[in-house]
Amino acid sequence: MRILLATEYFYPISRGGTEMYVYQLAKELLLNGHECMVLSLSSDLAHAEYEGIQISYIPFIEDSSQEVENPSNYKDLSRVVKEYQPDIFHLHTYTPSIGINHLKKLSEESVVTVFTAHITSFSCLRGDLMLYGKNICDGVLVENRCMNCLLESRGLKNSALRNIIVNLSTIPLTKKLFPTLKIYDNKSEAISVFKNIVDKVIVVSNWQSVVLKDNGFLENKTSICRQAVNSNDVIQNKEIVLSEPLKIGFVGRIVVLKGLHMLLSIMKDLPTSKAKLSVAAIKSNLELEYYHTNFNLAKSLGVDWNENLNAEEVIQFLDNIDLLVVPSSWLETGPYVIFEALARKVPVLSYNKGGAVELINNNHTGWLINSDEELREKLIELVNDKELVANASRNIQEVRDTKMLYNEMNTIYSSLLK
Repeated sequence: MRILLATEYFYPISRGGTEMYVYQLAKELLLNGHECMVLSLSSDLAHAEYEGIQISYIPFIEDSSQEVENPSNYKDLSRVVKEYQPDIFHLHTYTPSIGINHLKKLSEESVVTVFTAHITSFSCLRGDLMLYGKNICDGVLVENRCMNCLLESRGLKNSALRNIIVNLSTIPLTKKLFPTLKIYDNKSEAISVFKNIVDKVIVVSNWQSVVLKDNGFLENKTSICRQAVNSNDVIQNKEIVLSEPLKIGFVGRIVVLKGLHMLLSIMKDLPTSKAKLSVAAIKSNLELEYYHTNFNLAKSLGVDWNENLNAEEVIQFLDNIDLLVVPSSWLETGPYVIFEALARKVPVLSYNKGGAVELINNNHTGWLINSDEELREKLIELVNDKELVANASRNIQEVRDTKMLYNEMNTIYSSLLK
């Protein structure tokens, strides 16, 4: 087979869970004798290579905040597709620069299309699937509720005023004047495209499958194919020697939803003789004020701060900690770092929501907590009773590797080409 994997973000320009998923899939496809190329976006580059993976670039759509019917970079995408002649076009990100209108046009040209939903914004206007930022949402698109929730997230706290605006948004002229009010229509259209035009929609966690089903997706239109860890990074045995102080780790983007601030607030109350925090940070230019605030606080607390580690360095980072804390306040589809931590037999402390629930065996290979206060209490307990961490590490057994990822995706691809 010849597969074109498309993602707005990819190595070496960007690092993250989606990038790692695409990278691992591309490597496995090549190792198993298939042809594979990555399509990504850049306004400066045309072609590149990363660890044997060929990358072809198309330009970003500049200054675009929403999908446009005739994307200006489609001619570039069409050129790459015609030159490469893929059996399957597999999109892994969904943005204005490469999104539903690109998929619609490819479908018109009889290209087999696949989409993998890596993040919650697939069906959520505000992007985190947290209803009014407080409770887990069922993810079903309902105009009044979704628009109210979106407006609340943008600072409009008065419910009566929100309802007036939502009612006004049903007037076509109002939507022309205020494009934000078209967000629901755009999301609804996207869902329709994924339901009816894209050949297969893939999710990476069970809870996403439930959301798709509740939004009317047919079972035979969707599949689940989780993230996976490079087979070479999975260790079978590990000598458990816990540190003094206990080495706690955080890996992720420095944005509010990833929750580093919550972990740092707890570290302020833990004696340095008992607990030491190390951070593997991915700097986000979208939340620079948050980044600088937490960077400065971390430094004042003596936190070991690392940035933009490559895949090998992340594994080394995990090998030097005793416990990974994932304090994300939203519904993660992974996150990928949990797979990596378990592969290195590092237990995980996380909130009881999203993909973490499906990966951590509570009180066995890690701990799932339900509130900020529980996070504080559990972390203090583990710092004071390190044997709990040691036992959890010993309990970690089977971990999903990239061979499993390849076998599942190969089956899905093959079924689409029959």
